[in-house]
Amino acid sequence: VSFQAEEEQFMARVQERERKLGRQTAALTHDLRNQLNLASMQLERLRAEVQVPIRGGGADGEDHAQGLADLSRSLGSARDLCAGTVVGQGALERRRVALRQSLLTQARGARDLAPRGERVRVLVRCPADLVVIGHPSHLDRLVKNLILNAIEASPAGGEVRLAARAEGPEIRLDVIDQGRGMDRAAQAEWMHPGRSGSGGTGYGSASLQECLDELGGRLEVSSAPGKGTRVSVYLPCAPPRQESLLLLVDPDPRRRARRSKWLEKQGQAVAQAGSLEDARTWLGEASVEGVLVARGLHGDGLASFRSAARREGLEVSLVGVQADEFQRVVKTARRRSRIRGN
Repeated sequence: VSFQAEEEQFMARVQERERKLGRQTAALTHDLRNQLNLASMQLERLRAEVQVPIRGGGADGEDHAQGLADLSRSLGSARDLCAGTVVGQGALERRRVALRQSLLTQARGARDLAPRGERVRVLVRCPADLVVIGHPSHLDRLVKNLILNAIEASPAGGEVRLAARAEGPEIRLDVIDQGRGMDRAAQAEWMHPGRSGSGGTGYGSASLQECLDELGGRLEVSSAPGKGTRVSVYLPCAPPRQESLLLLVDPDPRRRARRSKWLEKQGQAVAQAGSLEDARTWLGEASVEGVLVARGLHGDGLASFRSAARREGLEVSLVGVQADEFQRVVKTARRRSRIRGN
């Protein structure tokens, strides 16, 4: 009897793992389809715009550049979704992510993706200095699904508002719509996978829960029939750093880790970033006293990044692949930071 009981318990655990894997797969498939559809629409729009030469930059040039950036981020999210499901790939790397940029990008994307997106306004209010710890893919998926749900529930001419603020060690993000609302029974069903009252797959909510778990967040819902819905998400806020830091920006993770280890052996605390976009989240930190950027990022928005760093009183130093050059530049950067500190 004991052996049979153990066998039954083992089979129950196996079946539960299989059910969980099925739910995760369905949720990821839902999001992957959305990301690829969005990327396709953005690409077609850019192709159409290329037919008309953009003269002199200005607003048209900025819109074109923004469209390219959105397309790149959408395709990157699709890639991360695939990477996160491959056995042996491991968890996606957690890092500092600027919340405002995610909200603005996903608001534009959700309006493109939602069938009634053009008829609903999406307003974003978020301070530029709010930073979340996690992977951008999880944050983007969470935000996009919240906005899509809100747009779907909204009437034509309605409004969806996103408002974020710091509350102690957390960041609170409210997503508010003026839609049909939900009673208590509907709210209880809302986060159950595979159930949808709007003709969708019903797995967007499963994706929300997965992303919340990965980000270490929680969610609260306030709603009533005919009075719209407020979804409040609480995410861990990136804690401030106290020690003096050198910010190392390098897209090569192995070289970045190797150089960070060398710097730490010299008694220098290091903040790491894999791109200039990630590095921007550190520029407002008082503890950062110098920035080292790999030469491979020379043409990838470096001028704009340097301007932003200068506004914070930071010098940006370019470093090559040679170890002796790296060490020489580090010594110069640390000397400058000590002078700046005095």
